[in-house]
Amino acid sequence: PTLCPEESVNFDGFDMICLGEGEEALLELCDKLQKSADITSIRNLWVKQGSRIYKNEIRPLINDLDNLPFADRSIFSSESLIEDDKLGATFVMVSRGCPYSCSYCSNQAFHELYRGKGSYLRFRSVGNIIQELDSLKSRYDAIIFHDDILPLNKEWLRGFAKQYKADIGLPFVCNLRVELAQKDSLELLKDAGCIQVCLGVESGNDFIRKEIMHRNMSREQIIQAFHACRRLGIKTKSFNMVGLPFEDMGKVLETIKLNVEADPDIIQVSIFYPYPGTELFEMSRKNNFITNKNLVSYFDGSILSLPTMNQNQIYFARKRFVKMFKRYKAYKKLPYFIAKFMENITDAIFKSRLMAKHYVVQRNFSQYLKVKRRKNKRNIKP
Repeated sequence: PTLCPEESVNFDGFDMICLGEGEEALLELCDKLQKSADITSIRNLWVKQGSRIYKNEIRPLINDLDNLPFADRSIFSSESLIEDDKLGATFVMVSRGCPYSCSYCSNQAFHELYRGKGSYLRFRSVGNIIQELDSLKSRYDAIIFHDDILPLNKEWLRGFAKQYKADIGLPFVCNLRVELAQKDSLELLKDAGCIQVCLGVESGNDFIRKEIMHRNMSREQIIQAFHACRRLGIKTKSFNMVGLPFEDMGKVLETIKLNVEADPDIIQVSIFYPYPGTELFEMSRKNNFITNKNLVSYFDGSILSLPTMNQNQIYFARKRFVKMFKRYKAYKKLPYFIAKFMENITDAIFKSRLMAKHYVVQRNFSQYLKVKRRKNKRNIKP
């Protein structure tokens, strides 16, 4: 609703939508509904009445996040709020906003939406966070911080790390930018109980990463960040994308091979989806890359029609990414000339359009057989 209000409000069955932060808007809405007062002028809300839509302006950002009550987790079972079964971890957010403006990220659109409406990047106080976490530590075994970047402010991080270690002591996972993976910050995270950081690689090709995605970080910075975490015993997870505008299979291979150099413990690969309001959406639209295809996942397909990669190749690149990573990693253990020979052959196979088509056809046929077997089982009489 925040990025696509016109599209969202016109769905049948929606009476209103909220743009941006909803706490104050929802409170005002409930108050007015209780009093049977007019609700068409509440800021942040677009209200649909009959054929008319009341489009209200955005109110200023909530400056002090400590003023907000904690999420009422009591209305859910503790088990339903576990995000990672292996860790027994629930999720928390201690900040809002991101100072970076990557061309593909919704934060870029939010920056524009809230221009002149207050500070976009805000952190809760350490005391406020510890108070919430204290109520969770007896119910969960770990914490996953969903903030865009947890250790942005080093002074805040020092206070947080000290209090978290003393009062909470649970293992935790957080997101981090590679430029901020400095030794002193990582040591603070490790000492506080951080067991894993998630770092965005996104693309191993310098042109795609810097010029298209506006991620101004070098290959060396990316590799060093992962290695620095490993030296301290912090596990790493890399975020990667395929199917980006102007990307081809050779550039995907660069992303795979950069992951080999960085050597993360976990790899996530998604397919690029253009968010309206972002620079990369506009670039995709101007180049006529956007199709009418609808998707429900970032992992199963692309809505773009790219001249450099077809749909089969995009899907193939995502599905084979981790296996290719393991293969190239294994090649590094071979003598140089043998490794180079094997790498060149594998490069050619991976970039082949015929290979991608064969993979997708085979996958579709396998799925057809599975569906057919399930139908046959249902039709068998006891």
